[in-house]
Amino acid sequence: MIRQRARAQFVGRRAQLSLFAENLSKNPESEEDPAEFLFHVRGVGGVGKSTLLRQWQGSARRAGAVTAVVDENDVHGVQQALAELARQLAEQGGPLKEFDKALEQFRREQETPAEPVSGEGEASVSSRVVTQAALGAASLIPGAGVVTAMANPDTAAQGLDRLRSGARSRAQRRGRGGDEAGLSRAFVSELERLCGRHRWVVLFFDTWELNRPGFGRDLRLWL
Repeated sequence: MIRQRARAQFVGRRAQLSLFAENLSKNPESEEDPAEFLFHVRGVGGVGKSTLLRQWQGSARRAGAVTAVVDENDVHGVQQALAELARQLAEQGGPLKEFDKALEQFRREQETPAEPVSGEGEASVSSRVVTQAALGAASLIPGAGVVTAMANPDTAAQGLDRLRSGARSRAQRRGRGGDEAGLSRAFVSELERLCGRHRWVVLFFDTWELNRPGFGRDLRLWL
């Protein structure tokens, strides 16, 4: 009743409401009269942008669309935005297992504490242990005593740290699933699945630029 009364009391923006509703009636795959896939609402604060988005969401729901909305009040970053969108989409379209798995992996890796390093130019504890053990084992090989005696354990441990750091960076660039790129790919995959089952999937971002610089660019890449 509260939602119905709010809709009844909403005045103005008739042209924008009609434009959005008309777009939802179009065939998304039509080549003659294609539907729009990106609406950008802009204006100074207090003119009713958020209210208009909620009205659009109601129109989309009435048209049978699966919808989700996020704003600056409940998300602060790409990961939180995707998680909130996925939660709302799952309530209407069923579990998003692929994204849930990627999100769990992301959070697990974010919670893994970084190994403390003693100081500038010093190696981590685990690298020192590994290199000392390796050099100790190598010294047992006949003829290797001279080489291992010349090896500096601290230098070798620092080199191992650099190798580990480089491997982690390369794994993240490949989108291992624990970074934001992996989350984005899993989210897009779920969107494709939902689009195969529903005529429209509509996402609303209220003040999306506050999530992170470049978030709007990422959104356009998803589209």
